[in-house]
Amino acid sequence: MGHLTAHAFMLMPLAAYFLLISTSKKMNSILGVFFAGICLAYIVHAGAANYIIPIIISIFGVFFIYCVKFNESNYFLLKLVIASSLALLLSLSKFFNYKKEELCPGMMKM
Repeated sequence: MGHLTAHAFMLMPLAAYFLLISTSKKMNSILGVFFAGICLAYIVHAGAANYIIPIIISIFGVFFIYCVKFNESNYFLLKLVIASSLALLLSLSKFFNYKKEELCPGMMKM
């Protein structure tokens, strides 16, 4: 594996930030969940799927520190479940191995 798959770990603070942004505006919250899901999906596509569990645990740690400091929950768990579901949907192509001929039948003739 080496360092080539570890570069995606840098997205953990960004995903945590997107999940913790203020819910005062609904659009900010929706975009935050969307971008957190994209960050988590990128981690899987970069080949660092084995880092997902430590990243989720780290995000929970950031969330608990946030709760202690600001005394609000911010619908964090719901946002994390939605972002993880989005990441799973975006990463399904990585989990299944398709032959190129099955995806684009005319592509192999070019």
